[in-house]
Amino acid sequence: MLFRSPLPVYHYAENIEWLKKYMEVTDYIGISGLGQGINKKDYIQWADRVFSLVCSGKDHLPKYKIHGFALTSTELIHRWPWYSVDSSSWVQFSQYGKVIIPKMIGNQISYKVKPYEVFVSTRSPAIGKNDEHFETLSKMEQSYILDYLSSLNISYGKSHFKIVDADYKCEEHEKPWGKAENGKKKIEVIEEFGVSNRHEYRDMVNYQFYVDLERSVPPWPCPWKRTTNRLGLIRS
Repeated sequence: MLFRSPLPVYHYAENIEWLKKYMEVTDYIGISGLGQGINKKDYIQWADRVFSLVCSGKDHLPKYKIHGFALTSTELIHRWPWYSVDSSSWVQFSQYGKVIIPKMIGNQISYKVKPYEVFVSTRSPAIGKNDEHFETLSKMEQSYILDYLSSLNISYGKSHFKIVDADYKCEEHEKPWGKAENGKKKIEVIEEFGVSNRHEYRDMVNYQFYVDLERSVPPWPCPWKRTTNRLGLIRS
């Protein structure tokens, strides 16, 4: 049986001495991500201090491999020289009926800014709510999303619905929508598979976003130097 050394994890707000102890015994350390109840501004100050130790040499290169847990923020991924990060958000977004669409800055796609998170599922409770679902976006916004999906060779999808008797047996490319009421039930008839009616297609879109996000980050190791606040003072 093969045993591997466990990865030590330094958590938000822990005494910095724990990080220093880990740095004495290993070159690969995990740090907690921006979880629930953690203010983003405070997290940045905390992580800045972590990377000030990790990149303390004159060349400002990381001397330790840092893994970020539960990290999906494009801003935070680009802010520090991570060796690796992980997150399950791409799958969760798919399950909730969302796709992740990168934004354009000027005439180029940018992975340094927060992407669009768009509800597309035919079953989403966001349908009918202004600016929350694809169907309620402007024609220009819809066109941008469709063009991006087309660049991935992924369809938006097409469905229509019908009301049938409660004992109706679904045919191929049909699936029930909700529970039967008053002897009737709603059936979704899928005319074309795509992100609107299949979570597997949403998985592919969201997975590709994070693949391209990874490609947009400079290769490790890359230098990092702590920035100053508005008074020009380095935070300790």
